[in-house]
Amino acid sequence: MSKAKKFDKLICLDLEATCDEPYSKDYPTEIIEIGVCLLDLKTLEISDVDGIIVKPQKSRITEYCYNLTSISQEMVDKGISLQEAMGILKTKYKIHKRSLCVYGEYDKKMLIKDCEDKGLIYPGINRSCINLKNLLAIEYGWDKEIGLDKAVQYFGLEFEGHHHRGFSDAKMTAKIYQTHLEIIREHAQQTLALMKYMNIDALNKFLKGE
Repeated sequence: MSKAKKFDKLICLDLEATCDEPYSKDYPTEIIEIGVCLLDLKTLEISDVDGIIVKPQKSRITEYCYNLTSISQEMVDKGISLQEAMGILKTKYKIHKRSLCVYGEYDKKMLIKDCEDKGLIYPGINRSCINLKNLLAIEYGWDKEIGLDKAVQYFGLEFEGHHHRGFSDAKMTAKIYQTHLEIIREHAQQTLALMKYMNIDALNKFLKGE
């Protein structure tokens, strides 16, 4: 089987997990939804949006968790195992070959941890992961990282769906990165067009506004 990396599409992913308030380190946090979609790196089209509901083994949906995510105990009782969910990510989304994009450090860390806790190997362990939350703060010169909802506003987008539902947050992560790529690609094309008609010294002066 070929292990070649694929750069045709980017997997945008967001997790929801069992939680309670107040927080306790002894609470067995488990994945209950894997929100996922694909971003075509050539056309920038978003496709295959899904919210994979996962049945937890050790924890139940608390009132706090339901109010935050809108995911009920009845929904997760009908969900699939984490092992089955990893199979979908590998078979349908090729997570063992494609790069991952998440909004913050939590999602990939939680994927690895919950898989380890259940005796599984996360199939995308050896693939690169873009932390879009950190990337945007660096590239736009922000003083700090901003939340997903604030990033949606920054790029002039409207939030689609329910914030803190995996499929909605994964799609909005893709839409933010889609918009970001449109901006930098347009700028790159303009710069390359200028370079065809200007020498490097003149181009540097132009970019500096001289």
